[in-house]
Amino acid sequence: MCMILQQEARFPIGVFDSGVGGLTVLQEVHRQLPNESVVYFGDTARLPYGKRSPAEIIEYVYEILHWMQSLEVKMAIMACNTSSALALDVVRPEFDIKLIDTVDLEGGPGTQFAL
Repeated sequence: MCMILQQEARFPIGVFDSGVGGLTVLQEVHRQLPNESVVYFGDTARLPYGKRSPAEIIEYVYEILHWMQSLEVKMAIMACNTSSALALDVVRPEFDIKLIDTVDLEGGPGTQFAL
């Protein structure tokens, strides 16, 4: 059991947003999980997502998650409401990593991340 936990600890947590707003989520991840490695992707090249079609956003999320999967993230936090609303249910079955959206994180003060 200890060996599994040590192996799991070497994999980073992924956080992504359509821009830089997800940096507040990243800050909270660091606060609650100071010993975890984190990979952040802010898609500033294609923002704002609000002007994009649902199909485009879903494609962007696939691209980002495939990239994160190549980095062997153990979980990915979708810190973008637009991505969460339009793509989460579509992409979730396609990936073996745990996907968390902003709604999952809105438990208020004291909400803890569950790995």
